[in-house]
Amino acid sequence: MTTQATVVPPSTNNAEPRLSADEKTALRAYLQRCEVRLSTMHRVVTAFVSGAALMVLIPVFFKDVVGALIQVLLNDVGNHFPAYGNTGALMTGLLYVTILYVFGLSIFVPLRALYLLFKDIIDFYITVSTPDTEEAVGLHNPAFALTGVAISSDEISDEVQREILRYQYLPRSIDFMLPFSDKRRKEYFEPILDATRYEDAQTKTTRHRIIPPERDLNMLRSDGVIADADEGYVRDVMYFNVALGVGRSYQRTLVREAAKTEMSLVRHGIYLRRLIFRYVTTLLIFLWTLMVLFGMLSILQANMVKNAPSPSAAGLFVIAAGCFVWTLPLRYILHRPMNWIYRPLRSEDNKRPDADSFDPQLNRLERALIPYHYLALVASILGLVLAAIAIAQAG
Repeated sequence: MTTQATVVPPSTNNAEPRLSADEKTALRAYLQRCEVRLSTMHRVVTAFVSGAALMVLIPVFFKDVVGALIQVLLNDVGNHFPAYGNTGALMTGLLYVTILYVFGLSIFVPLRALYLLFKDIIDFYITVSTPDTEEAVGLHNPAFALTGVAISSDEISDEVQREILRYQYLPRSIDFMLPFSDKRRKEYFEPILDATRYEDAQTKTTRHRIIPPERDLNMLRSDGVIADADEGYVRDVMYFNVALGVGRSYQRTLVREAAKTEMSLVRHGIYLRRLIFRYVTTLLIFLWTLMVLFGMLSILQANMVKNAPSPSAAGLFVIAAGCFVWTLPLRYILHRPMNWIYRPLRSEDNKRPDADSFDPQLNRLERALIPYHYLALVASILGLVLAAIAIAQAG
């Protein structure tokens, strides 16, 4: 999180420059264009969330392939080097360790990629920050990335604004926006009120960071928006205001709405870019892993393995070979989306720009897996050699 430092604060709403009619028209047109762009971005993400590709691969991955291979490994447990005595038992243990490490990594990598994809979806849709008010500094309540939009304060008169608020604070309006029982309202909103309470040093009153400043209870009373009423109604008004804060429905001027919308476009663009890369990478690694595991399973079910002098040793050799094949192009596959992007920039000496050095967001999984990949290469080769020795001994 960004630390608070000495900054030049923006003008208050009342001190902002007065906008001409042309400037207001330009700002409104800009906001309309931004809303269309944001809507398009969210439709793109919806296509990923509801996409059937990964939803089809996941059950196949666990039900049909992984379970069958685990059964093969468990059925083949035993000393595969009996001629070497106690050393043979150690060699068998080493064989299983190498195979299980690479096999486990082949399951972990797709699941890790899927985990990061889900994380990116949450990051795209949910935020814990707000740029709206000084009172909200330190407020980290999760909110939808598309904030609420209140009518700009410089677009209407104070009387019209009060009339809007009076309508919103009618009991039936509150019930419409908060369709919960009294028990649920208290359960949902009371903890947020308690967690965001603070003492205003200037007014010497208790306030809440989550509640938009223009919705302060004392201000609403002084403006004649709400009257002194029973405690239940006042509590519902507070819950109503909390809901507005959770939805980040702050009243902004046209200038601030335009500034926030531009920041929102950039924020969505950053996360959408990463989400697309992550989705493609996850799909590629799932497809590659399934291809290798299906190949291993098909060979294990073939007669040449079942009729071998030692079917268990032959089965372990097939699994070890499959692990080696899976490991070889792993980093190449993870890096393919980046290579596709930079392919048009191939230089004369057949080299592409080093995107990794200045864009680490896009290859986080690949960078994290480098040491595990090298270890998997060594383990798969060692497992392949030990499995070959077991077959030779059995023959």
